Amino acid sequence: MRYGTDDEHPFDTDNRAWRRLRDVTSEHFDAITWNRDPDGRPVLLTLRDMRTGDTVTLAVLDSLEIRDPHALLAVHTSGELGAHGPTSGADAAHSHAATLALDSPTLAVTRPVPLHDPAVTALPATSWVDLPPDLAHVLRPALDNARTAVLVLLDRTEG
Repeated sequence: MRYGTDDEHPFDTDNRAWRRLRDVTSEHFDAITWNRDPDGRPVLLTLRDMRTGDTVTLAVLDSLEIRDPHALLAVHTSGELGAHGPTSGADAAHSHAATLALDSPTLAVTRPVPLHDPAVTALPATSWVDLPPDLAHVLRPALDNARTAVLVLLDRTEG
C-alpha cells in the first residue's frame, strides 16, 4: 500500500525502515502483522520469541519518507566542508543551521543543497550551487568524525 488515504496516520508499506524491520524480525521472531479492513493498512506488529513464547505487540502509527532529500553543507573558517542530513526539504536542512552554529565556533556559512539520486544520470540545474570563487579554492572535505558522506563536485574556476 503506497501512500494511503489516511491523513491522520499516513503509512507506506514500501517504507525502507518498515521493510527492513519486517526482514530482521522475521529472522528472529514469529512476526504477526495485524491489518485493518478495508484498506489492509498495518496497525499492529506482534513479535513472538519462538524459543520462549514471549510476545510483544507494537502499534504501527505512521511512516515517514524523505521525498525531497536535502543536505546542509557547512563551511568552516579552516576551509573544511561538512555535510549534515539527509533532511526532508530545504527548509528542514536550513533549520538545522542554528543548532550547528551553536556546536561549532568555526562555522562560517551553511547552505541547504538538494541531494541527487545516483540512479538518475543527468544532473539537474538545481544541483549546482553558486559559491564565491575565492571560497571554492580553499574548500576541502572534513573527514574527522564525518557522519554523512556526500560527493561534492567543485567548479573551482567558476565557483
